[in-house]
Parts: sequence; structure tokens; C-alpha cells
Amino acid sequence: MRWTLSSTRIAGRGYVYMPDDTPGPMADAGPGVVVSIEDRKPPWIVVDHDLGAVHVARWPGRLWRVEIVDAVSDADVRRAGSAHPLKSAAYTRAVSVRVVDALDASSLFGENGSAVSAVLDAAARLTRRDAEALASGRHPEAGEVYGRAWRRWHRQMGLPLGHHDADWDGVLAVGGAGVRSPVNSGLTLVHSAVLSRAGDVDRQRATRADDDGATVLLDPWSTADLSLLEAAVAVGAPALLDRRDRETLVRGWITAFGPDPRFQ
Repeated sequence: MRWTLSSTRIAGRGYVYMPDDTPGPMADAGPGVVVSIEDRKPPWIVVDHDLGAVHVARWPGRLWRVEIVDAVSDADVRRAGSAHPLKSAAYTRAVSVRVVDALDASSLFGENGSAVSAVLDAAARLTRRDAEALASGRHPEAGEVYGRAWRRWHRQMGLPLGHHDADWDGVLAVGGAGVRSPVNSGLTLVHSAVLSRAGDVDRQRATRADDDGATVLLDPWSTADLSLLEAAVAVGAPALLDRRDRETLVRGWITAFGPDPRFQ
């Protein structure tokens, strides 16, 4: 694939997120620059319409606000043998965009995204001692409070509770909402970071394969994971909880890392 940086006219708006470890047309982008895929072939530039709906597969990365110069056409789709997005899709595929400005990527996790980003950074650097402290410090009522926050968020979003009403431990995201959780993609990223770090630090002692062949965490990593997910909700979506419940959800964090004004 080839792409160019130039300037031209504008025709639409949205957001582009790119993980730092992913090369591509946006790698050298900057405010005022137009990025164009010359051969119009995929992978195209995915422009999300809403910040909360941006799917963040890996972290960290960069976030751009862009204007669409040239969207993928029906002819482009046919030539590529691809399929059109669903009508409900909250994104547009483009072959040319103009970068308006760079945004703080932590805003992808909501108004308190910088605090969620701090949880993510800690997850990526965990030691076994950290995991043990997070696990031992987790409040016995944390799972119940985490579920309460999720239920309140479901009601605010107008979503059915479904099968999750019974057990919310470890829930990362829901489908069909556009916005996936109280902190968007933050919980999925926290879990991925703990899973990766546990494997690096403890190797075979950290995980096992379940009956379906999926990799699951073992203690203390599994409880540390829950503790970090709970902290991310407490600081990322504080309006869902009263002060006492927020304190319950961050107890593991405080035990492991000490007092932090962002976690009060």
C-alpha cells in the first residue's frame, strides 16, 4: 500500500486511533496534514463517529480528530472484494483524511480517562508482589459494588441487564451499546495488560487453559485483575457510586500502591 501527505478540501468528521506499535498511513500524521491512500486499497482508515465508540484493541496509542476528505466508495469495496459496514456501524472507512488536531488518548476512557490510564500503566508494570498486594487488599464486598455500578450504568444507557444480572465479577464489556462499558474500552485493555504481564512475570504459574481452551488467570493474578478492573470503574466513572462504594473498589489499589489523590 502507498499513502501520501498533502492538503485538499474537506467533507466529514470523526476520530482515528492508532496503537503506537502499528505502522500505517497515520504514523507520520500531524495537525493540518492530509493522509491519502493512493491505491485506494484496504486496509482503509477507520474514522469513528463518536469518541466513546472507538474500539481500542491495544494501548498505548495516539488519537486524532480528523475531517474526511474522501470516503471509501462502492467501487472501492467491489474492487477489494470486501463488504459494506452494517447500516448501524458508527464509523466511516476513508481513503483520505485531514488531521484537525491531536487529542489526549486517555479521553477514550471518558471524562476521567487520565485516571483509567494510570490503572492501565500499573497493569502493564505489575510484579508478583503487586499482584499479591492487590489480591490481599481487595475488599470482600468489591464484587457486589462493581455489579451495582454496572447495573446503574445499564439503566442510564437504557440497556437490558440480561444474564449478567447474577454475576458481574470480571465483566469487561457489553455488545450492542456503541459504548462498551462505563469506561469504554478501558476494562478490556486492563484485563489484556494483566494477562500479558502475568505471563511475562510468572509464566506457567500465572495462567491455565479452561475447558474451552481459553487462557484464564490464576491467583494472585486473577484477583489482582478484578481489583484493577474495580479501581478503573471507581475512578473512571465515579458518578455511578457514592464515596463509600468508591473506597471499597479502590482498597486493593491503595494496599498495593499507597494513597493517590486521583483515587479518593
